[in-house]
Amino acid sequence: MPFKSVFKININRWFPFLNWYGELKHWPTLRSDIIAGLTVAMLLIPQSLAYAQVAGLPAYYGLYAAFLPPIIGALFGSSRSLSTGPVAITSLLTGSALQSLAVSGSEGYLQYVMLLTLSAGIIQLLFGLLRMGLVVNLISFPVLTGFTNAAVLIIAASQIPNLMGIHIIHSGPIYETFLTAMREMPNLIHWPSLGIGLLAFAIMMACSRWFPRLPQVLMAVIVTTIIAWLFNFEKTRTIEVTQIINPSVQEIMQNHLSYPRELHDLLAKIQKAEMGVQKTIAEQGEEADITAKKMNELSQLQWQLERRITREKLDQEHLSRIRLRTVNRDNKKFFFVEGQMTPLGEAGSLLWRISDLRDGKVFLHAGGEVIGEIPKGLPKFTLISLDWFAIQRLLIAALAVALVGFMESIAVAKQIATDSREQLDVNLELRGQGLAKIGGAFFQSIPVSGGFSRSVLNFYSGAKTGFSSVVSGLAVMLVLLWFTPLFYYLPISTLAAVIMYTIFKLLNLKAISRAFRINLNEGWVALLTFIMTLLLAPRIEIAVILGVLMSLIVYLNDTMRPKFTEIIRNEKGELVDADNTTQDDRYCYLISLIRVGGSLYFANASYFEERILQLITRRPKLRYIIVDCVSINKIDASGLEALVKVAEHLEEAGIELWFTRVRSPVMSVLKRGELAQRLGKDRFYKNNAEALTRLSEYLGPKHVNQCPLLIPTHSSPKNKI
Repeated sequence: MPFKSVFKININRWFPFLNWYGELKHWPTLRSDIIAGLTVAMLLIPQSLAYAQVAGLPAYYGLYAAFLPPIIGALFGSSRSLSTGPVAITSLLTGSALQSLAVSGSEGYLQYVMLLTLSAGIIQLLFGLLRMGLVVNLISFPVLTGFTNAAVLIIAASQIPNLMGIHIIHSGPIYETFLTAMREMPNLIHWPSLGIGLLAFAIMMACSRWFPRLPQVLMAVIVTTIIAWLFNFEKTRTIEVTQIINPSVQEIMQNHLSYPRELHDLLAKIQKAEMGVQKTIAEQGEEADITAKKMNELSQLQWQLERRITREKLDQEHLSRIRLRTVNRDNKKFFFVEGQMTPLGEAGSLLWRISDLRDGKVFLHAGGEVIGEIPKGLPKFTLISLDWFAIQRLLIAALAVALVGFMESIAVAKQIATDSREQLDVNLELRGQGLAKIGGAFFQSIPVSGGFSRSVLNFYSGAKTGFSSVVSGLAVMLVLLWFTPLFYYLPISTLAAVIMYTIFKLLNLKAISRAFRINLNEGWVALLTFIMTLLLAPRIEIAVILGVLMSLIVYLNDTMRPKFTEIIRNEKGELVDADNTTQDDRYCYLISLIRVGGSLYFANASYFEERILQLITRRPKLRYIIVDCVSINKIDASGLEALVKVAEHLEEAGIELWFTRVRSPVMSVLKRGELAQRLGKDRFYKNNAEALTRLSEYLGPKHVNQCPLLIPTHSSPKNKI
């Protein structure tokens, strides 16, 4: 092949957009991509705002994740239709992983999100560069089914407080959050918020049924935002901490305002203590007293960090329950906690709730929560603090985000590739998704993946090349630059409705029951993964890892005990597998024809030896054992050694070992291991009929006429196997 062609192939592998950018010169292709990209953007924008909430960040961070990552994913991935951006499952994994490290929405929390995004991207990029695309198969379908169904319920439960206008800090198991929401609902529910959320549901369902061509989610967002703007849904005001006349509430607020500084100081001390421990171990050893002292100091600091985070969550929980009323004193407006004191003066009619505290100010609202002000402009380049303590805590979560997110991406990419006859490179897609996360991490992006609904919409909207995703990213860029004020009045309850409406499409409990019907062990893997995900939430990444381990154990159990079947002739003269009901007179006392249902490798080599030993013990007059190798695709060193030992033991016992239907790769191993030469050519045959014919010649007509296995092989064409 000419050097120029080789160079072009290699450069296209690293820059796959070179394969399609030339097609944009044709106006029909360019027009189709622009239309598809803008269509996807109408779904991408509201979905991104919603999924940022699931990840524990203000909604506008979803727009940051919908701007640059889709463009990078399209330019460096192999799929032309895959729409990269925030998705529900990876957003949930993100929010769950960071609960024990920082309070949602804080500055430290954002740094951890960026670090998690970067780590997951590096893992995917390395897998792609090392051509380890098959590693995604570690997450089997039963594991993914059990996890996805549980994740749907967790996400839906987490959005119930937002739907009802109740502010609850998500800490501890998800079922506790759900029960708390149900318990608080009668007292704290904000009926206008619930009404807006239910209206959003109604709009999306109506569009789905009667107006399928309309963008369902976007229509719900537009209508509810206009209503919130027209009827002053939010009702906000900003006050000083000193305007609240309850001393205990002031103390909690001051404590909350000092939290970011205290958290920063504690993390700095922990990082310094970790470096001190490592230095002491290197100089004094792990057993030294000074090392034990340093490690104890580190443990104390880590305990203080967890205690401070827990205290902050409790303070936030307490503040979220507070309802304030106004009272005038000396021509000034003050606020008191409803039910805790009797005001001296006429109290206001509105009940005010605390929505935020920052910069010494208290932000109140008496209506429903809305997205509020979105910073105008593109996300700024931000350096990521490589905190070793946080990296250790986030490693498992990053691996789960990388694997689960890519499994979702590659599943929809394969489905679209089948319909479009497009060639899909799994390793190239890993690189593209990894680069999308890495690039987005430095611009305040949450972890992204290929979205199922967006990708399908992109394909069926007529996308021809990856440029359609570039158009979607550019559309988000225009929103960030000039149109963010339009989203100010978007109700949080609408986003909750959008999340619940879209996520329930992924719920498929029938898949778990179907797994039981296909394979009992895999059904249990799916069910246990489902249960563990629910019970371990918010640490759901652990459930993914445990599910993978269970799946591997089931696989090893199946392959360590491969199907070992003896073959007999039935009344029609056909060679069939024997079973527990087969009568003894169907077996030949001199010959045994067996089939092994799987490759021979280190994990099942000893099992193969045991079954052969059981066979010759049960049939002491055996003189010939024929191994049908049609199902054996591979033999490793352990499998070969097992065959050598079996052949030697059988030879000592006066039994000959024959082989039929040996595949070329297996025969190559037998020749390299010199087993084929040792046994001789007369022990290997193309099929079972040929081997049995040769045995009938050896044993003579007297044995053939009474042997249930050696009937004339020409009696039926089905015997030629």
